[in-house]
Amino acid sequence: CCAALAFQLLAPVRALELAGVPPWHPVDTMFGTMQLREFGPHDGPLVICIHGMMDNDFIRDEWNQVASGLAASGFHVLVPDFHSGPEQLRPGVLSGDDVRALVEDFALHLDGFVPARYRTVM
Repeated sequence: CCAALAFQLLAPVRALELAGVPPWHPVDTMFGTMQLREFGPHDGPLVICIHGMMDNDFIRDEWNQVASGLAASGFHVLVPDFHSGPEQLRPGVLSGDDVRALVEDFALHLDGFVPARYRTVM
């Protein structure tokens, strides 16, 4: 019973790994450390995909297929996990100004993480 349920719950996660979905990695921001997935070439046009408010793997993974498609077309896609960050970054608490500051923080301070052409226009 429990083993079968665990297998059913883990099967989609394993399928993502096999499909080439990048792992989450920690990124230090001005608000604290959060997890992020990164797809595509660093020199491609930048896209940031923001997940929904619920705290579960389905929500965290909802952009993977879109991000993979964009990456295959040459885009550099960032998928931050706001649930993994400090309270200020949690859905329901995060403000528009915080999102703007976070994007600026990515673009201005993560040297080599975001192409230079984006760092110069902020």
